[in-house]
Amino acid sequence: MAFVFTFLLIAGLEIAVANDDQVLEPPPAEIPEEPDMCVGCNDKEEEDTGTPQMIVEIIIDPVTGELSYIIKGIILE
Repeated sequence: MAFVFTFLLIAGLEIAVANDDQVLEPPPAEIPEEPDMCVGCNDKEEEDTGTPQMIVEIIIDPVTGELSYIIKGIILE
């Protein structure tokens, strides 16, 4: 019985070693894309657009708690 198990063990190991002759190429490494890091580049674009700035003032009446919104900088045409 021990002879049969020994034979099966040796046969299994020989089959496993026989398949190691093939040389496998490693998979191609993925090169990560570099993110666009630009600090301060968008400042010029925002200034060049020429959009007027709005100022919103919020006034709260302390007695009634009523809110009033005052919007400055809007041009009505």
